[in-house]
Amino acid sequence: MPEGRTRPVSVERVDIRPARSYNTVMDENRGTLSDETALKRAMGRAIAHARVDAGFPTQAAFSRAVEVRFQYMSRVEKGEENLTLETLAKMTGVLGMPMPEFLARVAEEMREPSHPPAARRGRQAAQ
Repeated sequence: MPEGRTRPVSVERVDIRPARSYNTVMDENRGTLSDETALKRAMGRAIAHARVDAGFPTQAAFSRAVEVRFQYMSRVEKGEENLTLETLAKMTGVLGMPMPEFLARVAEEMREPSHPPAARRGRQAAQ
């Protein structure tokens, strides 16, 4: 191949799915959740319920207020993302909820998991 030329890359072979950790794969194979996964999911549900209770009907509206990307907020509420304390403090501040009260909600979600609030999109949320 002449100098300065690159070989074409086959796009079909590129896997663009997010990587899953070894522990997540093992948990799925066993059918149980690790403590870390259960905590992330409980935290996501607590955030989703607090968001709706605070008057943010959509993840998009809340993500704008917190100044994070909508996709990140979606992953947080699904329990697929690790939160930093800084981001969690920012979220609870926007929600107008003291951190101890939020953590009590998370503990309750760990004891008795609830369903996340019903998804509302676009014009549905404005009604």
